[in-house]
Amino acid sequence: MMASDLETDPVDVKQMIKEFKRDPELDLVTASRWALGGNNFNGYGIFRVIFNYCFNKLFSILYNTSLTDMTFGYRGFRTSIVKSLKWDNYKHSFFFETIIKPLQLDCKIIEIPTKWIAREDGSLQISRDYVNFIFIGLKFLLRKREKNNNDRIQRSLE
Repeated sequence: MMASDLETDPVDVKQMIKEFKRDPELDLVTASRWALGGNNFNGYGIFRVIFNYCFNKLFSILYNTSLTDMTFGYRGFRTSIVKSLKWDNYKHSFFFETIIKPLQLDCKIIEIPTKWIAREDGSLQISRDYVNFIFIGLKFLLRKREKNNNDRIQRSLE
C-alpha cells in the first residue's frame, strides 16, 4: 500500500520484499519516517511534525508497540491479513487503521526507514482527519480491552 502521489519512495518496495523473503513468519512491513535513517519531514510544517511525533509516541505506548510511525500508510502486507480484516475507515485515517488492527491480532510487524517526499501538486487533505485518528485509536483500544475482559470472564466461568 503506497500513496499514488509519490510521497512514498517506490524504491522501498524492494526492501519490503526482501524482509518478507527473509522472514516467512512476517505479516507486515511498514515504512517509518521516524526510524533511524528516515527523513526529517522537509516541507511537512512544524505543527504537523510535532503533532505527528506526539500522536505516534502516545499510541505506541497505548498499543504497547515499538513502532514509530503508525500514521504513515506505506506498508506491505501478507494478502491473508488484508483479507481477514473488516476495514471501517476511509480517507487518510484508513492508514492508521491498517496498523492498529494487525497490532490487535498480534501480527508480526517490522519497520524500515523511509524518506518522505512532499507532494508537488494538489492540496493537503489530512487536516480534516486529525480528530478521526484520535477517535479511531481510542475506539479500537477500548474494543480490545473489552474483548480481553470478556475472554477473562468466560474463562473464569468454565
